[in-house]
Amino acid sequence: MQSIPEPQEAAWETVDLNSLSQGEFRTIGGEAVAYEAFQRLGLPETLARLGMKKEQVDRAALLIIGRLLHPASERETALWGKEMSALDELLGADYQHLSNNALYRLSDELVRHRDEIEELLAQRERETLGLGEKILLFDLTNTYLEGSGQESEKAHHGRSKEKRSDCPLITLALVIDEEGFPKRSQVLPGNASEPASLRSFLEVYKSDLSRRLPLFKELPTVVVDAGVGTEDNLRLIRDEGFQYITVSRTRPSEVPGEGLVVIKAEKDSTVKAQRFDRDGEVILYCESSGRARKEGAMKARFQKRFEEGLQAIASSLTKRRGHKQYGKVMERIGRLRERYPTIARFYDVQVQEEGGRAICVQWSLDSEKELEARFSGSYLIRSSRTDLDEKELWSLYMMLGRVEESFRCLKSELGMRPIFHRKDTRQEGHLFITVLAYHLLATIQRELKAKGISHRWRTLRERLATHMRATASITNEKGERIHIRQTGDPEPFHLDIYHALGLPAKPLKNKRMRKM
Repeated sequence: MQSIPEPQEAAWETVDLNSLSQGEFRTIGGEAVAYEAFQRLGLPETLARLGMKKEQVDRAALLIIGRLLHPASERETALWGKEMSALDELLGADYQHLSNNALYRLSDELVRHRDEIEELLAQRERETLGLGEKILLFDLTNTYLEGSGQESEKAHHGRSKEKRSDCPLITLALVIDEEGFPKRSQVLPGNASEPASLRSFLEVYKSDLSRRLPLFKELPTVVVDAGVGTEDNLRLIRDEGFQYITVSRTRPSEVPGEGLVVIKAEKDSTVKAQRFDRDGEVILYCESSGRARKEGAMKARFQKRFEEGLQAIASSLTKRRGHKQYGKVMERIGRLRERYPTIARFYDVQVQEEGGRAICVQWSLDSEKELEARFSGSYLIRSSRTDLDEKELWSLYMMLGRVEESFRCLKSELGMRPIFHRKDTRQEGHLFITVLAYHLLATIQRELKAKGISHRWRTLRERLATHMRATASITNEKGERIHIRQTGDPEPFHLDIYHALGLPAKPLKNKRMRKM
């Protein structure tokens, strides 16, 4: 095993090797990486500028870096800071007497300064990372609460993207740039309408942008998905001076015969497109072979399950204990349609009735041509950017996948869901701390990607956690107990990450103490 000696003077002692022991193991690898990003984004200066003292800044670092490395509740985060992490040593902080309420109060303080923090962070990222902000990607996601949500004004039941409509929800709206860095975030009610949530972001961002002009020659292009891309919202985007790119809310009903241009050709997928100019905007018809395979498999699966459900309803009419009342049968069919709405609308289902009892259930495809078109892998992109060709338009729209990837990371890797807090301010704090942690993550991954390292954050976090700091204790010939607090030798993976980020191979120097 390779050892990396500390560049310091030799200190000789005669010791009893049998007295050697080790303890107080704490993780240091992820902490060193995360704290470097915390400093690089100027968060210590930003929080101090907002009136926070050193102790508060250290607690904010615990909340944000803890969410990045050990996503958990405030109570568990405090325990992690006291007993599992060397972050306190890295910061020169003291977390040993930290209470849960202190972290709750700090969370409230961060939410109170959310707008200023996001504005200063965006400014710092532009200056240090050279972010262009020519493209803005806007989307919403929701997360669910554990509990009734009765003490929350924003918690409402609605359509859950995690299939948890049984729980009260709250919504996070997020704007990110083309490199995946958050620009603005807002917590909305759980039943917030996607189309209605865009106006406030455009107004706030345009106001912020006007203070920085004439650095920007033109306003950014806003990329939104079909849920936000209503006619009213597209008109709003244009009226505010922005350009837009979105996928059409309607799918192609006819396939163009000629004129398709290949804009992406890979081994497993080919994308073809054809451009049409219409009423001051561009319509881009797209066909994706990979998407067609995926949608074809979905169609077959949905059809099978929907028809099996219909067959079960029909079969119950002849069973002794089966449901035969006409109203009950129609209710079962209605629930089946709700379960498979994507496929059910293409079916015509007829129920014959005699004397209040259903005697026969029959079904057929109402429009097979429309069904095939719906699952053909084709879609329409709309844009006001008439200056772009087919490939440029398609590539810009595909950037929306970065927002989706951001949401996946926020939920699965940074612990955004579920939420256990009862009050609105604490729920907002939970989400905002998660967004701040994502700023660190985006900074780390951008730097690593530039050096050819593209591991998922979960992988990086788990492997960096194997780099530890510990206290070695041994007794010398005088009977003194010598304690040496030191960072272990990094392994090749740790060295690769540290080298790519410009960090030393051993975070923190050795500390030596003597006791009789």
